[in-house]
Amino acid sequence: MHYDIILGILGILSTLSAAKAFPHKHITNKPGESGTLSNYAIVTQGEMIEHSFYQIINLCQAVYLHAITYWMASSVTYISRLILLLLVTLSWIVRRKFPVNSFSANWTTKHQQNETSDKKFKVNTKRSSNNNVNNMYRIKKWQYIFYKHVILHGLNISIAFPKGGISNFKNVDIDDQPLPLTTEWRIFWIALNTSYVMEFFLNSLVKRGILSQQYMMILNGLLVCSASLAAVCVLNSVRLEAAVLSLLLNFGSRGHDVVNTLVVACIVSYI
Repeated sequence: MHYDIILGILGILSTLSAAKAFPHKHITNKPGESGTLSNYAIVTQGEMIEHSFYQIINLCQAVYLHAITYWMASSVTYISRLILLLLVTLSWIVRRKFPVNSFSANWTTKHQQNETSDKKFKVNTKRSSNNNVNNMYRIKKWQYIFYKHVILHGLNISIAFPKGGISNFKNVDIDDQPLPLTTEWRIFWIALNTSYVMEFFLNSLVKRGILSQQYMMILNGLLVCSASLAAVCVLNSVRLEAAVLSLLLNFGSRGHDVVNTLVVACIVSYI
């Protein structure tokens, strides 16, 4: 548990320290431009702060998984499980307090070369293939949807309410190794945190002229693949119905993650 918490805190601090130390607060990209993959836009302070929110979410999930799997050995009650699930999901209430950068804006808005007065960066003005960049943003969008409704909400609900309904709560095998103590979780947790940190770091190397845009795109592709493959390791702990219901409620009631998650939990707890 200490390992997960320390790694999560370091990820949050690295993002916030970069947002404070870098002069990105003075940068505004053209509408629809994100600096994480583009070779002519620059990562803004808002994008860094947005990432810090998701790193906070990740840390909350790690603490939640350790807490609920530990208490499960004592056959924690239905209400207690629901309260723990509510607590880990409450952070989504403040989501709109953080910057929101749309994935789809990167391929639905006409790109123009970004002009900036930030002389500390060597900006590569040679544009890369829009198709390659846009396809990567599309992949990242669906990766985010998968992460949010399968690995985040879906997993949280599934751990709180395992298959078998309420009658199965007292039949937990205490000899089973809790998910956050497994090798699968360790691999996923490292890959997830690495992806968050490396995305900004790679972009900075491109702007400094140390790394080429093409090589950065290749490394980003490897990060996407590694994080996705690592996520497969924890899929056995996710109930399909929980993930599907979370996704469907998101389309029907977007932005209401707390209510949606509790509704899904109440439904699947009786299945």
